[in-house]
Amino acid sequence: MGVRFFLISATKLARSPHLLWLFVLCACMACSQERATHHDHDAQAQAIPEEETASTADTLLARYWIGYNFHDESNLTNPDKGEQSLVNFINLFPSSSPDVVSRSIKTMLSQAQREPMALDFFMKQYEKYLYDPNSPMRNDVYYLPVMEFKLDSMRLEETEKIRTKSKLALLRKNLPGERAADFSYILPNGDRGRLSKLSSPLTVLFFYEPGCSHCEEAIQQLKDYPSINTAIDNKSLVFLAIYPFGGEDVWKEYQGNLPRNWINGFNEKDEVITKNLYDLKATPTIFLLDADKKVILKDTDVVQLLAYLGLR
Repeated sequence: MGVRFFLISATKLARSPHLLWLFVLCACMACSQERATHHDHDAQAQAIPEEETASTADTLLARYWIGYNFHDESNLTNPDKGEQSLVNFINLFPSSSPDVVSRSIKTMLSQAQREPMALDFFMKQYEKYLYDPNSPMRNDVYYLPVMEFKLDSMRLEETEKIRTKSKLALLRKNLPGERAADFSYILPNGDRGRLSKLSSPLTVLFFYEPGCSHCEEAIQQLKDYPSINTAIDNKSLVFLAIYPFGGEDVWKEYQGNLPRNWINGFNEKDEVITKNLYDLKATPTIFLLDADKKVILKDTDVVQLLAYLGLR
């Protein structure tokens, strides 16, 4: 049996504490059947009264791994045990504060550190779910404390320490609430622009690569939404598509594949890449920015973007 993804909108969870409670209860019960022979840490969550909805997620995170047996090798080999437990844990993050999430992750990893195999297993699982560009759960904010723990609490070879510091530096860039890194671009007619100079309540920053099938799929999905086109027409939304990887001729040849009402720019100075302004793990990489070019959504996908814009 494969790992079950409980992907419920963070907005819906936040607005409905009872839905959060039901979700957690179902998630925990799904795993508990196969762990009934030892102390079930998920049962800790079920014991919390429903009236404590204001702090339910924080309480669940703090207590989630109590009694969990990090020395049990079956938790590492059976996806319905350790891996599923981590997925359920991650699904609590959107309904809790970033500080509580960070502390809970680091506390959990400190406990896992007593068993080297368990620590290695969970570090890889965190990377798989929170950092892999193909994961629907990827989230740099949540992955930050994992890398901070790795750098501060694990014995690393010098080369691995350098790699970890470099990854941390990228993760800390363009976080939600921070102003997005500025850069210049040229337009098909030869004019030049800067991200910071765009005037719009909302800006979608869309890094793409010609020939990328995922990019083409995302472009098709977005350009087919009449509400998006209406928002662009009334200047309440701007789409800035940027090809950042060099090759101006490639960029020019791809002009016809992008919607005409998007701003199509080419980062001719290569500063996005050479200065590591953005962590472009894969394409497309999508950001949503507010009027001051502060990040609302970082490295998001089409589904989350449309949900935020009220189109899903």
